[in-house]
Amino acid sequence: MSRGKSSISKPLSYYDLLDHLQNSKGCALCKIELDAVSRYIDTVLTEMVNDPATRQQLSHHGYCPRHAHILATRGHPLAKALLYTDQLKTVVGMLAEPELFVRTFRGRLLAHQGDKATCPACQVQFECRSRVVKSLFELLADEEVRDAFAHSAGLCMPHLAVSVHSASDPALRQTLIETQIRTTTNLIEQLREFCRKHDYRFQHERFAEESDSWIRAIEMMVGSKGVF
Repeated sequence: MSRGKSSISKPLSYYDLLDHLQNSKGCALCKIELDAVSRYIDTVLTEMVNDPATRQQLSHHGYCPRHAHILATRGHPLAKALLYTDQLKTVVGMLAEPELFVRTFRGRLLAHQGDKATCPACQVQFECRSRVVKSLFELLADEEVRDAFAHSAGLCMPHLAVSVHSASDPALRQTLIETQIRTTTNLIEQLREFCRKHDYRFQHERFAEESDSWIRAIEMMVGSKGVF
């Protein structure tokens, strides 16, 4: 039986992944992770700010610096004032025991650097990353998804490393690598064209798709801002 469009069921995540592959200028997985984190933070600020369990969790752990700065941009200042009143009260209590304070905050900084993060938004993000990589593997069996992936901007290097490491199927791993080589090579050509048009001999030529190639090159190497 052919493993084409009709050979696998299409859950809602199928259309979400397909849309991101077809429309994202950069790594689709970065966009999905950022969307998941934004939805989670918006839910906390609008629906969970008065939930005792949520307040207790955040008062003891709080968000990592990366996610705290994202939260700061999401509106709902009253909700944020309530959450950070709790956290500052906890800190004041800790300062009565300086060694406890130092041990706690050094532990938080180390925890935020790994997959066992105490930051609730990091936990949401890592769970999303695991799900979306798994979904990518499953849905690449579909012809339409494979085609969209082949014509997408590829993955950022951190997401590619996670995906290649997680791929148990050698053929799937090879598909990921071959697609990335093709998209990376294309981006290199755009960078070269961007540089060429900065030569005084060609400055009369208008910039086209290569105009933001340097931004996309940075994001391909390190992922979208706020993801890694």
